[in-house]
Amino acid sequence: MKKTLCILMCAALMMGLAACTTYDNFINALRGEEETVIPETIKIGIFEPQTGEYSEKAAEEIKGIELANKYFPTLLEKDIELIYADNQSDPIYAAEAARSLIDAGCSVVIGSYGNILTLAGCDVFEPMHTVCIGATCTNPLITGTTDYYFRVCVIDAFQGNSAAKFVTEYLPGVLNPDDPETEEIEGGEPVRCVLLKKSDDDYASSLIERFQSKLSELYGSSGIASVIEYPDGEDEMLSYLARISDIGAQAVFFPSSAAEGERVMYQAHEYGFDFKWIGNSEWSDLITAADNAKRADYSHLEGASFVAEFDSGADSNTPMTDLFVSAAKTVYGEENPSENMALGFDAYLLALEGIRTAETYNSPYSIRLALLKVFEMEGATGKITLKNGTGDPIKDIVIETIKDGQIVPEFTAAPVWN
Repeated sequence: MKKTLCILMCAALMMGLAACTTYDNFINALRGEEETVIPETIKIGIFEPQTGEYSEKAAEEIKGIELANKYFPTLLEKDIELIYADNQSDPIYAAEAARSLIDAGCSVVIGSYGNILTLAGCDVFEPMHTVCIGATCTNPLITGTTDYYFRVCVIDAFQGNSAAKFVTEYLPGVLNPDDPETEEIEGGEPVRCVLLKKSDDDYASSLIERFQSKLSELYGSSGIASVIEYPDGEDEMLSYLARISDIGAQAVFFPSSAAEGERVMYQAHEYGFDFKWIGNSEWSDLITAADNAKRADYSHLEGASFVAEFDSGADSNTPMTDLFVSAAKTVYGEENPSENMALGFDAYLLALEGIRTAETYNSPYSIRLALLKVFEMEGATGKITLKNGTGDPIKDIVIETIKDGQIVPEFTAAPVWN
């Protein structure tokens, strides 16, 4: 009897509690108050340097991610929560920041600005099979060392491919085999383009190697480009510029920092040399570099072209580009949002695409497989395809040119991946 009575009392207590809860909900409804429920969220990690030397550039990526989150805040009927981890622009702290995002239960992690920081994060994310998406990190080792890292930006070497396609398709006069003014080098092949680089610059070497290989393939000749190196720390470029002029080449492919490119072009202009300069994506800061050097004007940059992944007026743009540009103006008051912001925006969209297609946010393996099947996802920087098994995107690349002190799109290079 005692046992039966105890069971009945427990049952009554539970019914009472249930009734109480129902009663509270009823009273809240009468008062016009909704029951407070904390919804389960899908967590996306932001693995970025918010402090330190890389923080300024990374801030643009973060703005793009946050902008996309503002316009696409839910998925699978759940709110999306951004979880931040400051890697402090330091590889040591990057590992700690990466672990914190794993502990927070992030479904996907975005970042980081800075190849060295991303690689430090890889060492932590890869063993846990955490799906990561890079926005601007371009080192090929990032996707080459793990199956769980993807990106929306092209790797360094493929900038060389796009620059070569620009020369062959848009500047055919540079490769005119009937030009009697073009000097011949050993083997009887005419030099059409000079590849200028600073010695011991591995970054420039990778772009130049790909440029030279692709140029030869597209043109059908192996001797149309000549490499000229100058030592690190060389301030006076006259002798090297004179060699370019003596060769007779019209185009110069010069992968470098914006400051270095601006400095060399300024000297070329002062000495009266007129070349068609072609650079890498870092040249998007050429005008800023000229301002920092306190140049009187931008005449020495006139006609300089460089590889880019975003321009609001490019032919490769999509309806998502228009949404991004409009959103950036509405939210941030920016008429011309940066490339880094656009790539951050796209990284967030790609994260959502993987989760949406996988129909789950808690299975890294399923999200990874879904990302490998992404085909022509419309992003701010164009259509993105990942169906190449590497985690690197196939996408159009824009060639920008400086005209009258303004950066404008001049050519769209369709993907060149072989």
